[in-house]
Order: sequence, then structure tokens, then C-alpha cells
Amino acid sequence: MAANATTPTNPITPPPQIDEYVDRLITTTVAKLVRTGSVQRCDREDWEQDLRLAVLQSIPGFNAARACWHTYANGVVHRSVQLRLRTRLAPCRDPRQCHSLDHLREQGEVPTAPDRHTEEEITAIDRVDAVRTALERMAPDERAVATALMQMGAQAARDHLGWPWRRFDAAKAGVERVLVRLGFGDDQTARDQLG
Repeated sequence: MAANATTPTNPITPPPQIDEYVDRLITTTVAKLVRTGSVQRCDREDWEQDLRLAVLQSIPGFNAARACWHTYANGVVHRSVQLRLRTRLAPCRDPRQCHSLDHLREQGEVPTAPDRHTEEEITAIDRVDAVRTALERMAPDERAVATALMQMGAQAARDHLGWPWRRFDAAKAGVERVLVRLGFGDDQTARDQLG
């Protein structure tokens, strides 16, 4: 009996759909693009959705006589990825759309860099970074004492922490040792902040 044009040539072939294989193919392809840096992590779900949509839109072009569904879906996914990456990078290949920052600055499209910081501001920024580094290197008791001393005087800090004088003085001495080790030993401002 001859097959009609509407009868599939292989009745065992299931209708094309996004099955577990195709879903895993899409997920792993996008994960690889994220790992290699071609796609940002925050765009992962968008890429997966677009690839699923591309597979669904390609179903009418599927011919079971030419290839199995998984091979066809694999080709669709990889062609869609190539097309999408190529489209995204197209402006970089067109010299009319790509300009150097110097050219844009001359056209007034890129703001110029702000004025540099003054020496006092740079010193203050360096001191904040150094204090942050010092706090990271301190033991928990020393960190608590240093933080309290920066916010209030020695008596108020001890009262705030509720520690006996011996524990407080030991932690304060540890703070001073860390500051001397980091080069604050001659810095009277840092020592004055500790009370």
C-alpha cells in the first residue's frame, strides 16, 4: 500500500516538541555561554526563553525523513546562538557605528573626567581604607573596642560594652598593637581617636 503525502514516512517518530533532551540542550548551551563570558548571568533566563522560542518556531520546518528531531533541534539551537551573538556584536564590526572615546569626547557626547581629589581628600580616603584593613585584622574583642572608641570616648565605650576594665584595657592594647603594625604608630590622630 502506497503512503499518502499526509501520512508520515515513519509512524514511530514522535511529533516534535521540547522534550527533556532539548530542554537540557538549551540549558547547557546557555550555561556554557555564561561560563565563557559571552552572556551575562542576569541574561541567562532571557537566552533560554529565546532559544526555546526559536525551537518552537522551527517545528514547521522539521522533516523526519532528513534528520531525527534531536539532531534538528541541536542545529536550530546552535544556529540561533550564532545569529544572536552575531547580531549583538554587529555594531562593533561597523566602523560607522563604533567610535573611540576620544572621538566621542570631541563631539561632546562623553563627559570629561571630574577634577582630581585634593591631597587632604586622598589622605582621608587612604586613612579610611587603612582603618578598614586594621579592623579586618583584629580579633573580635579588639574590633568591638576599636569601633566603640571611634564612636565615643574610652569611658563611654567601656560602659557601652559593659566589660570590666581589665578586659577593656587588654583589647585596647591589642588595637594599639595592630595600629602600630600597620604603620599608625607615629600617627597621633589615629592614637587620639582611641582615647
